[in-house]
Amino acid sequence: MTRLFVPHAHRAWLFCVAWLGVFVLVLSAASFSHAQILGRHTIADLADKVTPAVVSIRTVSVQSNQRQFPFSFPPGSPFEEFFRRRFQDGVPQQERRSIAQGSGFLIDQSGVVVTNNHVIENAESVIVITHNGTEYNAKRIGVDPLTDLALLKIDSEDKFPALEWGDSDVIRIGELVVAIGNPYGFGGSVTSGIISARGRNIGAGPYVDFLQTDAPINRGNSGGPLFNLDGAIIGVNTAIVSPDGGSIGIGFAIPSNIARDVVSQLQSYGETRRGWLGVVIQALDQPIAESLGLESTEGVLIQDVSSDSPAERAGIKPGDVVLSFSRRPIRSPRELQIIVAETEVNSTVPIEVWREGRKRRLRVTLGRLEEAEIVAGRGGGGESFSQNEGGRFAARFKDLTLSLMVVDEAARQRLGIDVNGLLVEKVEGVADSGLRPVRVLLPDGNYRFIGLRLRKG
Repeated sequence: MTRLFVPHAHRAWLFCVAWLGVFVLVLSAASFSHAQILGRHTIADLADKVTPAVVSIRTVSVQSNQRQFPFSFPPGSPFEEFFRRRFQDGVPQQERRSIAQGSGFLIDQSGVVVTNNHVIENAESVIVITHNGTEYNAKRIGVDPLTDLALLKIDSEDKFPALEWGDSDVIRIGELVVAIGNPYGFGGSVTSGIISARGRNIGAGPYVDFLQTDAPINRGNSGGPLFNLDGAIIGVNTAIVSPDGGSIGIGFAIPSNIARDVVSQLQSYGETRRGWLGVVIQALDQPIAESLGLESTEGVLIQDVSSDSPAERAGIKPGDVVLSFSRRPIRSPRELQIIVAETEVNSTVPIEVWREGRKRRLRVTLGRLEEAEIVAGRGGGGESFSQNEGGRFAARFKDLTLSLMVVDEAARQRLGIDVNGLLVEKVEGVADSGLRPVRVLLPDGNYRFIGLRLRKG
């Protein structure tokens, strides 16, 4: 065997060259990987692919301004006629046209558009502007204020490009995302950033845990899509934190898995159909968990169960701790709220509870939230509110039940009042509640059925 002799100096030189080659290869691979992720061609290719299906939305609303006097009198009162003549008669109504801008995206070739409810709320006309500048009239298919989503249909027989939904459950903090929308009315604008956080509760509704992103989102981006690098929608841009309306790197998007479910219901029914369990719930703290024999605070404590609710029929009792619902672990009240709402109405699902020191497995068939008693668990007071026929309602609290009706013109004339509110027809429960029949409950702010707050008097 011939042995090759290499002088020591040459061997050192070859050793350096070899290591330099390895370093260059590693650096090239790292640079190539970085270019793949952040390079201009990747984002440019993504923008080329998805931008044609992103639209701008212009809405027009007409508001009437009429001089009003700051007094009200019972109908038929002589003072009513006196003040009406001096403050209202002869003063023409002034109409003011308001134009707003927003964003949206196409999910069907027939021209179905997703956007935010607040973009089109109170609009008399909605114009959808496609990427090539073509304008189309659009009509509402359905809206869901609780998630701030709306669905539109372009009034045209044209075929449109459509986007695909992605899976927001698998998106990770730190992943790169791209936002496209209509900031300040400039039309299709592309920005990029990362997912900064998941599961954000920003007080914008009980059924959405938002994705947070630092991709620049500004006024007019509302309703636009947030993409992963595969070009799939993983969020609907909805809100920002900003002192002046501009981006400071804190934006929020409705996760695609929530949006897709709501949009599917709006597309099929024109309204939402949320699951309803019928319980009042609260979070577990360490003392409560220890008193129940639990090793952690994961789970949700049942405070109260509504009468004749799906929960009652399933055998759920006050004091139970919900550990899992539909085989998904439950860690917080909000998580249970969202999972129940997302579950199909009339479906039967397993629910695991902790009772008397051991786990019990039950099965519950959900009702529909919009049709049944609406449980205001957010207030923590056990309130529930249901609507009957003829403008009558029932408000049930822990120790009090009220039979109510909307104050109509006949009631105003009979009682000599000129207010809007609810008339107490019957009171059952606590004797010292301070509420009596033939009392009017005035709405506190904007009257809503959820979380109704009542004032005595």
